[in-house]
Amino acid sequence: MPIPIAHGEGRFTTKEEGLLEKLKEGGQIVFRYCDRGGNIVGEFPVNPNGSVYNIAAICNPEGNVMSIMPHPERASWNRQVPGFEGKSFRDMDADGPGRKIFHSMKEYIEKEGSSWK
Repeated sequence: MPIPIAHGEGRFTTKEEGLLEKLKEGGQIVFRYCDRGGNIVGEFPVNPNGSVYNIAAICNPEGNVMSIMPHPERASWNRQVPGFEGKSFRDMDADGPGRKIFHSMKEYIEKEGSSWK
């Protein structure tokens, strides 16, 4: 999913012993930087900021709070996605890849939100 980045040198890092393993085991790593083929490559440009384990987003143990470094709101519409130039004008106002994240959250909240404490 192509999502623009705009965080300069912001990245996931930790000095806490065992935190990365805890996040992995808890299923709290939501997104990782990867190439177009889904390959996790720990080097620039695939990992644009040097984030540990290519982490682009994590969530709390309950899964209802997410911290994300890329900016999906900057790819809400196709016209905002680099490389979309030259495609159909009609498709420029269609949902971009970033909206998938927000639609997914909305659907989850509508389905499961009342069970949150």
